[in-house]
Amino acid sequence: MPGSTFKVITTGIALESGVATLDTQFPSEREWVPPQTTDPIQNYNGSLCGGDLATVFARSCNIPFAQLSTFLGPEAMIAGTEAGGIGEPLPIDLPRPIASTFGNTDNLSQELPLLAIRGFGQSEVQMVPLHMAMVAGAVANGGQMMTPYAVESTYDQAGRVLDETSPSVWKTPISPQTAEIERQLMIGVAERGTASCCIALNGGIPVAAKTGTAQLGDPSNPDLSHAWILAFAPADNPQYAVSVVLTNVQSTADVAATGGRLAGPIAKGMLDFLLTGPGAQPVTTTPGAGG
Repeated sequence: MPGSTFKVITTGIALESGVATLDTQFPSEREWVPPQTTDPIQNYNGSLCGGDLATVFARSCNIPFAQLSTFLGPEAMIAGTEAGGIGEPLPIDLPRPIASTFGNTDNLSQELPLLAIRGFGQSEVQMVPLHMAMVAGAVANGGQMMTPYAVESTYDQAGRVLDETSPSVWKTPISPQTAEIERQLMIGVAERGTASCCIALNGGIPVAAKTGTAQLGDPSNPDLSHAWILAFAPADNPQYAVSVVLTNVQSTADVAATGGRLAGPIAKGMLDFLLTGPGAQPVTTTPGAGG
């Protein structure tokens, strides 16, 4: 389960459809009862949360995104997820690629509470970590989701190029305008939201992020979660997009196992390495040398 990182996808669908804009206001509330049930949905830890889209995105309120997915309805949510490649095996040059899933959609019109919960990345939603990096990359890349690959080039023993991979677009789930709005929303998460504790990059390089804490719903261990973060940087001229997930992490009385606190420092370390650390230094290699 991707938890609140999935709100990037729900927000993109809502912006594309016109169901939400930056001016959309959500009431401050602790719980909301979706249609077809009497069981309320709550924000993380039952917190009071609301405001405009930028505020609820930065604070990662659950209720607004449950409401957005319900307002969109099953058809629009399913179409929006499919536009981003959810349900298709990832087109990577490695064996046995797997697909992310929005879950069973056969009867969602009669299961609106499940649709609401899926709007913030719970229930049957499952995302491949690579796919979530691609989601971040699509926001960074003006709405274009690129085809991932592991092998850039192959050479013969003399160093001659046998084959070379050319970057290509796999999906375009959101428009450039929506991507720009989401870029600003993700900057807000890094600067004043749920990632502000742990994602600030060395040298003051601007970064955009979205955290997620997917509560697994284990009755015997209610504090067990997956901790996620998506990020790209520099936020004003993106070069790298990453996703991090720590599975089955345990909250304690002292420390909540949130995506910002646990996954955030790892994403920061990756981006610092690439932008200002050893990974930023050019590496010269001779293809074929050394066998």
